[in-house]
Amino acid sequence: MPSQTELPRAAQQSYQQLPKNTRFWQSLYSGDSANELERVTMNIPNRSKRVSLLSLIADLQATASFAAVPPAMIEGPIAAEAPGHPSRNGIYSASALDLDVYDYIEEEFFISGSGNTYSQPDMATGAIESGGHPYKTRLVVRRPSEDDFNGIVIVEWINVTGGPDKDIDWWQSGEHFMRNGYAYVVVSAQQMGIDTMIDWSPERYGQLDMTASGRVENDALSYDVFSAVGRAINRLGEESPAGATDFLDGL
Repeated sequence: MPSQTELPRAAQQSYQQLPKNTRFWQSLYSGDSANELERVTMNIPNRSKRVSLLSLIADLQATASFAAVPPAMIEGPIAAEAPGHPSRNGIYSASALDLDVYDYIEEEFFISGSGNTYSQPDMATGAIESGGHPYKTRLVVRRPSEDDFNGIVIVEWINVTGGPDKDIDWWQSGEHFMRNGYAYVVVSAQQMGIDTMIDWSPERYGQLDMTASGRVENDALSYDVFSAVGRAINRLGEESPAGATDFLDGL
């Protein structure tokens, strides 16, 4: 594990409270992500899995512990046609960058489970208000070969500011991530983005829903969905449970 001073400043207090080789979440603001990630990368041996660092590129800081996250089921990879195929049975928001140049693979998975809703007190940690709300959404994985993997998985909360699902951080920094061997996961955590996917291809995405069939509003399940993806990423010494899908394919 890295020393405390090798981690971004925002991580140091959380890091002190964690045992070795545990799942570790660090939230980075998009504007600072490149510099902070570079600081961490310089201290990680190539192809090493010794650092349990999951960087969350999002505008919200994850606060729920993994112990409180309901389990989820991941299925896939979902068969997909190449981008531009007339059937539209392909990955929505597939990478606009050339993955073949860096020998990267792109795959899509569906994730389903039940989530909690949380109170949102001002400047304080929320509490669970209700639970057992079903959801199903998707995640897209872009990964290198095992030999090129640098040991770091970045998870991006897909931006829906303009309506459609758009992985803005990948657009801006994907070349850097591929040159340096990061695995990259993008998560559709908000219903607005899912609605655009359903409009584009109802056959492929019509089963996705983040509202518990209309009973949950304001993307209240998004926190547990994002946390469930992080929980599904294996760490040093871990193996996927029997029957579970390892969406990083052994990295």
